[in-house]
Amino acid sequence: MKADVAVIGTGLSALAAARTIQQSGRQVVLVWPGLSSLYFLFATVDVIGYPTATATEPVADPAEAVARLIAREPTHPYARAGMDAVQAGTGLMLEWFREAGLEWEGALNRNFLLPTATGTPKPCCLA
Repeated sequence: MKADVAVIGTGLSALAAARTIQQSGRQVVLVWPGLSSLYFLFATVDVIGYPTATATEPVADPAEAVARLIAREPTHPYARAGMDAVQAGTGLMLEWFREAGLEWEGALNRNFLLPTATGTPKPCCLA
């Protein structure tokens, strides 16, 4: 088997990376040691759940929170990518899910809370 790029893992991030590489015309292979975390956990897209590492209140509007984060921390990966890339990324994920026949809900302008396996609320913008 010959591939241009090997992506390690099968979580949503790895799958998104592999799909992006594939759509650019390159051959990609996924490498993983066992079951994906998606087998055990529900999959959500979390852009920003909390404004800081110590915050106890979740973010209501991820787009607004990312804009503040970019202004506050210019070396953060979101700042390096830019707001347009964050918006394009969430749109691309929704497009891919729809192409696969999956019904996902959400948008970059609002978080909603889903319970984790332990019952704690988990903010996410797409699920």
